[in-house]
Amino acid sequence: FSVYVSMIDGAFGSSYRILETLRKSIPLIIASLGISIAFRLRFWNIGAEGQIMMGAFGATFFALYFSTLPAVILIPLMMLGGFICGGIWGGIPAYFRAKFRTNETIFTLMMNYVALKIITYLQYGPWKDPGALGFPKIPNFTPNAVLPNLFGLHIGWVIALVLVIIIHLMINHTKRGYEINVVGESENTGRYAGMNVSRIIIVTIFISGGICGICGMIEASGVNRTLTVEITRGVGYTAII
Repeated sequence: FSVYVSMIDGAFGSSYRILETLRKSIPLIIASLGISIAFRLRFWNIGAEGQIMMGAFGATFFALYFSTLPAVILIPLMMLGGFICGGIWGGIPAYFRAKFRTNETIFTLMMNYVALKIITYLQYGPWKDPGALGFPKIPNFTPNAVLPNLFGLHIGWVIALVLVIIIHLMINHTKRGYEINVVGESENTGRYAGMNVSRIIIVTIFISGGICGICGMIEASGVNRTLTVEITRGVGYTAII
């Protein structure tokens, strides 16, 4: 009993601990939402780590090169960049699965390491901070590229709640969600019903990767305030569970 009491106290024993628990739960919630869409389609997306990294990359691009924009414009641009880059990273294996029946488990897993090498290259190369005295790091974001706080925590928790509602509505109350459910149960049934199965797979996994990309944007902007190779902290793998 003392072990479980310690666990509860460690997570909720003070206002600081509660905030830290919530801070760690935000990327898990968002990444697991993205992965769950793919899993509902029976597409085994093990590539959330890479999609998170590429989402953070897309957000960082806007944070570094459009840093003079006001926050009300820059932060939505960073989120859009994160969604698109994460979506593309998920869409690549989805295209090969749809067109050539490749194994998406291996493909998405290997894409994680490609993403890691891209971020490493940027950190040690083109995006290396000249003011870091030779230390390999990417410059910190300007204040207008950092997510604002709400009730002591960055607004990533609001984004997570909104995404939960949106994904619930999409899966259960839209044509897209119905198609995902049908194709996930049986691709042949989807084809018999006249659905474009290849297009459904590609678009759905683009959305899946895009949501993971938003997770990367939130971690880069709200927590790290820069881009590093440790941006995911294993969240992409933990979120699978």
